[in-house]
Order: sequence, then C-alpha cells, then structure tokens
Amino acid sequence: MPAYPEDQRRVVRFGVFEADLHKREVRRHGIRIKLQEQPFQVLATLLEAHGEVVTRARLRDELWPDTNVDFEESLNAAVRRLRIALGDTAGVSRYIETVPRQGYRFAAPVDAEPAPNVRPLLVPVRAATPRPTWGWRKQVAALGAVFVVLSLLTVVSRPASLGVKSIAPITTAGGVDDWARPVSDGPRVYFLQRKGGSWITSQVAASGGDPQPMNLPFHDGNVRVLDTSPDGSMLLVGIFTRRDDQMPLWIAPAVGGPARRLDDIMALDASWEPDGREIACSTGHRVRVISVDGSESRTVATLAGTATDLAWSPDGRRLRFSILDPAAAAPGRLWEVHADGSGLRPVLAGWKPGAGLFSGSWTPDGRFYVFGVWERAAGNSVWAVRDDDAWPWIWSGSPVQLAGGPMNFAAATATHDGHRLIAVGGESRSELARYNTAKGVFEPCPLPRPVIDSELG
Repeated sequence: MPAYPEDQRRVVRFGVFEADLHKREVRRHGIRIKLQEQPFQVLATLLEAHGEVVTRARLRDELWPDTNVDFEESLNAAVRRLRIALGDTAGVSRYIETVPRQGYRFAAPVDAEPAPNVRPLLVPVRAATPRPTWGWRKQVAALGAVFVVLSLLTVVSRPASLGVKSIAPITTAGGVDDWARPVSDGPRVYFLQRKGGSWITSQVAASGGDPQPMNLPFHDGNVRVLDTSPDGSMLLVGIFTRRDDQMPLWIAPAVGGPARRLDDIMALDASWEPDGREIACSTGHRVRVISVDGSESRTVATLAGTATDLAWSPDGRRLRFSILDPAAAAPGRLWEVHADGSGLRPVLAGWKPGAGLFSGSWTPDGRFYVFGVWERAAGNSVWAVRDDDAWPWIWSGSPVQLAGGPMNFAAATATHDGHRLIAVGGESRSELARYNTAKGVFEPCPLPRPVIDSELG
C-alpha cells in the first residue's frame, strides 16, 4: 500500500461512506464495515486518483510488487470484494468504474477532510464578490447568485438556541435559480442554473469549488433534482419545460445508470421519506404519499391552494410544506400534516402575517426547523424555530433570524451533519435587457442618451 505523507492522512467521504486513510477503516452511515486489506488498498489508491484511470499495471506495481501470486486473480477478487462492500456491481457502478483494457476509476464525487491533528489538505474556498439573487418565487432577468454556507452554532441549553457563526461562499456560479432549492446528499450539492431560455442541473462539492453539469439520462425538457434517497445513491427528479409546471417524477441513480418513472405521477414538488420507503408529492390541491415502487398511494391532505417545499420530519411522522394560495393575503404560509393524514394545521399562524414563509427543512436531529421568509420591504431571509416534541411549548416563542440583509438569502437546506446550512445568497442588482427573438436570448439594452433642453432667460 502507498505510504501516505502525513498531510494526506485524511477522511474521504463519498455517498453514505467515509474512508479513513490513516486508520484504514471504511464506515457506512458512521458504522464500520468489514473490508479486507487488499480491497482497502485498492480503494485507497482509487480515492487518491479519483476521477482518473488507475491502470492495472499501476495497481500491480504499487500493491503487489515482488510477489509470486497470481496478480490478475488477486486483483479481480479484491475489486469484487470492494464492490460488494460498497453495494456496487460491474453492471451498475456508482463508485468503482471499470475502464475496458485499462483499469479502474473512482467515479463518484468525493469530499476529503484532514484526520484529527492533521493540517488541512484542501484548498480553502476563495472569496468572491456576491452575485445577485431575487425575491421570493419571482422570475426576473438576473445576473447570477452565489451559494453560501451558513455555519451554525448550537448553544446546548434548555431550550437550545441556534445561531450563525460564519458565512462562506461555496461557488460563484451565475444564474443560480432559487425556485429550486439546493439539495445535498452530504458530499455534494445539486442545484439549478438558468442558461438563456433553459436550465441545467449542476453539482458542486459541499466544501466548495467549480460546479459541473450533471450527466442525467434525460433529453426532453429540463431536469430538477427534488431530493436524494436517504443513502444518497438515488436522485428524485422532475422533468419540466416551465417553472411552476407539474412534472413527471423519475428516480435515477446518482452516478450513472438507467432511470425509471415513478408511476404516472405529475407533481409540483416531492420529498423522499427518511426511511426510504415512500415519497411525498404535491399534485394539484392534494398532498399524496406514494411507495417508492409505485404499488401504494394515499392522499394525506386536500388544500385550498397548492403545496410546495415539502419536507419530512426526521422521524417520518410529519410533513411540512408551504401553501401557495392566490386568494390569500400572504404569498405563502407554512402548514403541516401527520403522515397518516391527521392533524392538518397551520404553523406559525400569527407570526408575520403579511410575509411569505417557504423552503423549510428540519435539522437532522429534529430540534430545529429552518425556513425562509420573504417580506416586501426586507427581501429574503433565513429563520429558525425550536421544534421538539419534548418541548412543545417552545412553539409559543418567536423564531430567530439566522441570516438576512443586506444580502438576500433564499432556499436554505440543512446539511446531513446538522452543522451547516446551504443557501442561495446575493445582493439585488438589475439591468435593462431586451429579448432577441431571432437568437432566443436576452441582450443588454443600452440606455438612450439624455436629451437636454434648456432655455436661457
């Protein structure tokens, strides 16, 4: 096995796994899995060169030097055991990709961090000038936006409180559309970018970097990632041609492979249930819960408006969402219902009655609910409120603002570790543009020179 320098003894995360290259351990959801020495050596070598082809000759020279064993048989056995441990197969490879007549490549995105007491190997996220984002559910000609990470500071007390201790950019990608809130499986963040008259689905490492377009098996329409399966292996996506259209739902592997349609459902939004067996979706004026295989379906709520920003509580007992009702005074309000269809009720009914409340999600421990607020004068901001069945009276307290003004923050999502929020942030800026019908694009529109008419007196 390669002797890693001290600054490379680190933990590498991919999907639901993490490999400690110093301790030579692999964990799934934090639980150590059994992996023999040779398969681990192969994994470590592939991780060190992730995204690049590692030839069989290189593996022989680094892992089986000066031995009389049958190298081909030993390598094939090690790769086979590694794939079994990671849930991979040669036919559907999420992690270990076979490159014919060459070798292997680690195909999944990785997120590396230093092991304890080791200096960081990753390059720090570079500072950037914020690009603009816009008001709640409002489509305008925007120049772009930035993803930011809000590092949360939890004060452990009774009741616990929440605060932001730092804000840092993830990427300066332009055209980020906050209509689709960012979705994270842990090491990656999926988001939607506007490109002229269409959209592209992109991904970026949660630690920061340059976004990359996703290669998903869809060619008709635009693709929006709505959620990921609890283990991060599958994506729940919708195909759309216009914003706010109802979309056919598909389930696609996160790293290559064929997708399948989720029954004949057309939905405005959808969310994967925490145990992975069911999916909640908004269809017209109803909220429905459907089994992942499409065999069962039930309606849990019938509404006056349409539901969006669906989110499950971490224990899977409740669904919370924002209702869009054109007849209502506010542009969106929070409601919740139990998973069995009982207990439909408004949330924070008397709080900021003229504001829009949207894009909510729980922290993974279920103690806090984080949501967005839109106000005409103040713009977009991010708030949190204590939400714990053990302390039900805490709902009577006021929510706490986590981030807002002068930068607008929209579409915040809590990360899996509960320590950070990922949000679209920016400062508003606009320019006059005109639509070129021949080219099908927006172009800058120069302002006419002012005409000055003066009269001498």
